[in-house]
Amino acid sequence: MADKRTTVKFAVFGYAFTIIRTDNVERTAKRLGGHVPGAFAQFIERQDNPMRGYLVFSLDPEPGHIAHESFHAVWNMLKGVGAELDDETVAYHLDHLVSHIHKFIKKEK
Repeated sequence: MADKRTTVKFAVFGYAFTIIRTDNVERTAKRLGGHVPGAFAQFIERQDNPMRGYLVFSLDPEPGHIAHESFHAVWNMLKGVGAELDDETVAYHLDHLVSHIHKFIKKEK
């Protein structure tokens, strides 16, 4: 089965995440340069472009896995662009990312 993908952009920072749903998180993550054996989901920072990242999820991810990996992604993005890491900035961007992921999952079901 082919992976399902979409992209979420944060234009203000010039940053983008590729969201991937796959039937094999470990295999897909390893192919992209990440690897956590037995992982249900994974955030992977692209080594070739620090303004891009991947979020790899199972086909029907748990809400907690989405929240957990999305937090890692947003935190990494904000640190990378030198943004202030206050709670409202993190929460706003986390909301944006998680909302897009949920819409993507709903659309694909």
